[in-house]
Amino acid sequence: SYNTPMGITITIRNYLKPLHQVFVCEMGADKVNEIRFLSNMVQPQFGVVTAIGPQHLNTFKSIDNIINEKMALIEKLPLSGVGVINLDNEYIRNYHIKNQCLILSVGIESTDVDFRAVNIEYGPQGSHFDVQTKDNVVVPMQSKLLGEHNVLNILVSVALAKQLGISWEDIQKAVRGIQQIEHRLELKTMFGLRFIDNSFNSNPISAANSLKVLAMMPQQRILITPGMIELGDQQTHYNFEFGKAMQGQVDRVVLIGKGQSKPIHDGLLASGFDMEAVHVVNSMKAAFDLVKQKASVHDTILIENDLPDAFIY
Repeated sequence: SYNTPMGITITIRNYLKPLHQVFVCEMGADKVNEIRFLSNMVQPQFGVVTAIGPQHLNTFKSIDNIINEKMALIEKLPLSGVGVINLDNEYIRNYHIKNQCLILSVGIESTDVDFRAVNIEYGPQGSHFDVQTKDNVVVPMQSKLLGEHNVLNILVSVALAKQLGISWEDIQKAVRGIQQIEHRLELKTMFGLRFIDNSFNSNPISAANSLKVLAMMPQQRILITPGMIELGDQQTHYNFEFGKAMQGQVDRVVLIGKGQSKPIHDGLLASGFDMEAVHVVNSMKAAFDLVKQKASVHDTILIENDLPDAFIY
């Protein structure tokens, strides 16, 4: 991983050259004080916090620890620095930032932001939306990427780009050219069928975004998932809510692992989902075999998370 002290050090020593003008550094953390350490090490001038959620609770111990750790990135910026935050995230919105540097805000649901995405549409070719500034400038955007989190990521980039003096035309061109990220709401063709591959390390926020994307796809919408893990004592709750949220957004569900996916099954049942369209299998291979029988070339199949066999039971 390149978001750790060693990974960042390797990047700087091996790849950063005198010709580079900007160093973009991802900072990862799964325990308290890691972001603070990395901020002291890198000393960024710009800081971005896109989302905060209940992830790595086994090591962070509480959501408050996660919030404080993530927001430390903004609070460690110099007075001349610029922070960019997503006000759609309730944890970020409700946090009092202890820094007087310039703060730019982005959002989709939030209206009191500097940059907002409106008129969002997802389809087999990607996303279309408009960027609306606080001064009511409206600029259309087109991207291969899917999902609200990707739209928010683009909004963050737009905010930083405008702060750096980049033109709207250059921003639009750059957004159109962004390539998909492997296993993260990646549109792909497998077995002659259309898949959305979101199999990398799912969490409650990611899963909710995935359902919104799938809901806008044409024809039959199929979901393959073993559920989410590493959510501490809230794991059953979040998987149950994930199952409940599928009603009206998914037409057919393939669950992997009877025991692991039981909370999702219970959530589906509680929501009134058509349980004849719910299937439980014991492996990803069996799930693929099933959808090859049930899906047509016009349908869309979402893969939400992929767990090692040790977690499937």
